[in-house]
Amino acid sequence: MDIANHQRPKGHYATFYGCYLLRSSVSTGSFYIGSTPHPYRRLRQHNRELRTGGAHRTRHQRLRPWDMIALVSGFPSSSAALMFEHALQHAHQCRHIPPSKRVLGGGSLNKHLANIKLLLNSRFFSRLPLTLTFFDYMVYHQWSLDKLGVGNLNPTVELKLDLEQPDGEPTENSTGQTAAIAATDEEKVDPEADKETPFEPLAQTTVADSNQRLIQHRIGSNTLDISLEPYRPLLAKSLQLLASPQLYCSITQAPIPSSSLLSVPLAICSHSACEFISPLAVLAKHFLELENAKLPTASSPIQIELPTNPGVFYTSNIRLDPVIPLHGPCPKCGVSLRWAQLARNATLIMDHYQGVTLEDENESSEITESSEGDD
Repeated sequence: MDIANHQRPKGHYATFYGCYLLRSSVSTGSFYIGSTPHPYRRLRQHNRELRTGGAHRTRHQRLRPWDMIALVSGFPSSSAALMFEHALQHAHQCRHIPPSKRVLGGGSLNKHLANIKLLLNSRFFSRLPLTLTFFDYMVYHQWSLDKLGVGNLNPTVELKLDLEQPDGEPTENSTGQTAAIAATDEEKVDPEADKETPFEPLAQTTVADSNQRLIQHRIGSNTLDISLEPYRPLLAKSLQLLASPQLYCSITQAPIPSSSLLSVPLAICSHSACEFISPLAVLAKHFLELENAKLPTASSPIQIELPTNPGVFYTSNIRLDPVIPLHGPCPKCGVSLRWAQLARNATLIMDHYQGVTLEDENESSEITESSEGDD
């Protein structure tokens, strides 16, 4: 195939991919795990507010309405989201969790939360730019207690708390922005301290209570953004920079021909005053060299599953260097750059030169819903 002239299908990528955890507001011991490019619409399908969609396991009227209590988002593709969904549904036997760390037995909330943390800490998913959002304060509190002793969450995962006030208005912090708590390991609640000072449930902030009036939207403060609007400023800046008649890589100083804009992903610094530009692969190599230089010469023993014999693991001391960066400083201005944003912007740039607009990308989420299935 001629890669230089190859164009991806219009609307090939959705703008959002997430894996969610539902809990019945009637029977709080009933849960459902799924993935979707459109959480609002998917939840309405589960609650039978829409005629089509839904899932076999959420069909019973006696269990509805369902609440979305947690969401893992930031997956770069539907395949990655489906992999996380399948691993969470089968955490007792998935290859991402070593046998020694698996949480066995039951289907309690604490078990689901422990499995989410184990997957987010796994070698594969820890390299993805993921965000974990809680829409229920009590669920977040249980997460903080870490009753199954899983340990600390991978620090590269962004942790948010998105609640709704009783009047239906988004919860706001001191800066006036929608509440998004980037919790740290130090914020974990001590179970023993909790016994001395009983925890008082904030019933007005739970999803089930606060959203009973708002039947069509049962996801926290309803401010979850699944569009590409946040990417517009960087895309506009990138297109203005790429309009220059002569382009050069800021790292290698090699020329970047205009004919390559259709096929070569380009990294553009997100800082408004910086004109850094380079092929995405060149910047990836630069970031990885910086990251690998900080790694120890030999990592601690890890368990690796034999590809020819699933379920059988062996211990290795070989250092496994990452192949995809997470972030790094701009080589020109020093601003910290998130790889996920760079990669998404590179895709949007190529789409622009191939005639695909942001509106076309947004429409793609409508055609990927059918890929979802029952657990």
